[in-house]
Amino acid sequence: MFIKDAGLCPSSSAHLLSEPLRVLKSGGILEVWDSDLVFRTLLPNPAPAPGLSGKDQELADATATYTFSSATPFAKAQNKYLQDYNSWVEAALDRRKLTPLPCATIGLAFTTESDVFKSTDSRRIAIPLGEVRWEREGQGKDTSGNPRKALSEDQLALRHTALLTVIHMIEGLEPILMEASGKSRDEWERWWAAMTADLFQKGGVASGECLEVSAWWGQKR
Repeated sequence: MFIKDAGLCPSSSAHLLSEPLRVLKSGGILEVWDSDLVFRTLLPNPAPAPGLSGKDQELADATATYTFSSATPFAKAQNKYLQDYNSWVEAALDRRKLTPLPCATIGLAFTTESDVFKSTDSRRIAIPLGEVRWEREGQGKDTSGNPRKALSEDQLALRHTALLTVIHMIEGLEPILMEASGKSRDEWERWWAAMTADLFQKGGVASGECLEVSAWWGQKR
C-alpha cells in the first residue's frame, strides 16, 4: 500500500496509520512519502545520514542530492520570499490545527505502531532548488571527501523539477496563504511575480534552500 502527500489530512499522529494498517494484509508493505511544508537552507558539507548503505549514498552523489537525518545542519531559509511563505503557511495551518511538519508526524506514527510491523525503515533526501553557492565555490564534497564536480544536465534538471514542485506547492496553497498574509489579489499577484522572478531568474536559492522529501516503509506482521 502506498500513501503520498497526506500531510494535510486532519489526523493525529496516534491514528495516522490505523486504517491503512487495518486493511493491509499480513506480510504486506506500507510505504508513505511526504515533504514538509516549510523550507530550510542546507549548510555546507552535510555528513551522510548514519546507517546508510554505500549503494544509497552513491545514488545520492550521482543525483547531487543529500541524505539527511535529525543531526544534519540546516538553517532557516535565506530567501526573503520563502521566509514570507514559511511564516504564512505556519500561521494558516496553525489556525486549522494542522502541522507544517508532517514528516515528524509520520515518523512518530511509525514509531507508535512499531509492534504492528515486522520491520521498518526510512530515507530522507534534501534536493537543493538550484545551483548552490558553496558547491560552486568548491566547498561541496562527496562522501570520499573530493570536491563535487560541476552539475550535469540531469542533476540540474532534477533540481529544476524540485523548484517547480515548490512553486506548485505554494500555488496550491494560495487561498490560505492570501488569507494569512492579509494581501489583496493585486498585492498577491505582485508578490507572486517578484517571487518567481527571484527564484527562476535571479538565483534566489543559491544559499542552499531545498525540498526535503521523506519516505517510510514497513512490513506488517
